[in-house]
Amino acid sequence: MSADLMEEVRRQGTSAPVAGSEVALEGAIDPAVYVVGPGDVLEIAYVGMSQPAERARVTPSGRIHLEATGPVGVAGLTLTEAEDALRDVLSRFYGGTRITVDLVEVRKFRVHLLGHVARPGAFTVRATQRASDLLEDPELLREGASLRNLTLRRQDGAAIQVDLLRYQLLGDMGGNPHLEDGDVLVVPAQKDSVSVFGRVARQGFVEFRRGDTIGDLVALAGGFDAGADTVEVELRRFDPVNPDRSTTRTLDLSAGDATLSVEPGDGVYVRAQLNYRRERLVQIWGEVFFPGVYAIEKDQETLRTLIQRAGGFTDDADPAGTEVNRPGVFDRPEDDPEFLRLQSIPIQEMSHEEFEYLKLRSRQREGLASAILAESLSRDEGGENLILRSGDIVRVPAQNLAVDVQGAVRNPGFVPWRSARSAFDYIDIAGGKTERARTGNTRIIRSRTGERVRAADDTRVDPGDLVWVPEKRDRDWWRITRETVTFLAQIGTLVVIINNVNN
Repeated sequence: MSADLMEEVRRQGTSAPVAGSEVALEGAIDPAVYVVGPGDVLEIAYVGMSQPAERARVTPSGRIHLEATGPVGVAGLTLTEAEDALRDVLSRFYGGTRITVDLVEVRKFRVHLLGHVARPGAFTVRATQRASDLLEDPELLREGASLRNLTLRRQDGAAIQVDLLRYQLLGDMGGNPHLEDGDVLVVPAQKDSVSVFGRVARQGFVEFRRGDTIGDLVALAGGFDAGADTVEVELRRFDPVNPDRSTTRTLDLSAGDATLSVEPGDGVYVRAQLNYRRERLVQIWGEVFFPGVYAIEKDQETLRTLIQRAGGFTDDADPAGTEVNRPGVFDRPEDDPEFLRLQSIPIQEMSHEEFEYLKLRSRQREGLASAILAESLSRDEGGENLILRSGDIVRVPAQNLAVDVQGAVRNPGFVPWRSARSAFDYIDIAGGKTERARTGNTRIIRSRTGERVRAADDTRVDPGDLVWVPEKRDRDWWRITRETVTFLAQIGTLVVIINNVNN
């Protein structure tokens, strides 16, 4: 998978609601973390006495007003600290009473989104929302916006780094802090990137962030894939002085090299372990009982054993026509420059050797046709010496017990095959030759090899072969006569010229 990880995350988006809407809580609010602010509604309960519980909203000035005490400042305190402060004040009026404080309504407030965004400005959010919720709308981010180097500026001047990629890919909540009143989230444009390819779960490019290690980069890529070689990981790094030059080194990420800091432009490639769970597969199709894909061991599977594993030949199989194709091993005619050259010139301009070579290459098929070995299979012998390789494709055709008779015959078509019949017997069964037939040029075209042989009484005809009776060529007698007269006239003229010269 080579998609950019940043673009992948942008496409996936988040499942958080739009800022300002009713927000489902992540879980129970941690009172030691939640910071109280203007707009929160607190409920103060007096356990063990008839005093009814009070609810009070924190005012814009950061205080709540209680019946017994008047205003009490709570803004900026955690919920635990606010409970302690209110308990201290109320204990003066309700001595011996257990007092509890609970948050019953979460406040809304405004935060600012600025930088490389489509619509910078202020947005309304709730106190339980995080930085990622503010960017939930994918249309807010401009093309090339950073997801790893955002800055969240607090009202007290603190600057918190936001890394939404770590949050979305690794579940790192530290890279996705909660929003607070008056926060300013600044989204810069993405500058530098690093890459990781090879045996990792999600290979691609990742935005660079200062402080990342090689181990962090691999983690963002989903970790090592099965079979990854962690001992010899290749790191390519550009020269900071001369960016046109780079160096390559080998890292052992199973040891301390995983803590090496990442630099802009770094490229990490994780190799696979040599021969790790290498799967060797062959295919067998056609007239066997269980066609399909089979796993084999190196140098241990033969054509015969594979056919046995596939249940053997069916009753309709033609064992002698079995083929084993090995794609990519034998050269193809299309890749032969001489074959391509001969295709571009007229046949009448070829030499005899060139024409024979063209016919040979035209009939050649990529792969290995094991006709001789397959014939021995039909006699229940042989086949043991053909060792199959990964990628081989075995095809067992059905019997074709017919011969195709075509050309200058009265009823061209298929004729049932009989072992004792000659080519001329098949022509007679097809209605005999027509008046335009050139019987002396009758040919048999072998179905398995494409070879053409001249037909004779003792020439073997196999099932599936084509018997072809060519037609006589049409002659333009007027053109032949005209050309003959012209030729004779030219001869006569030449004779006259020679006589004149001699005299």
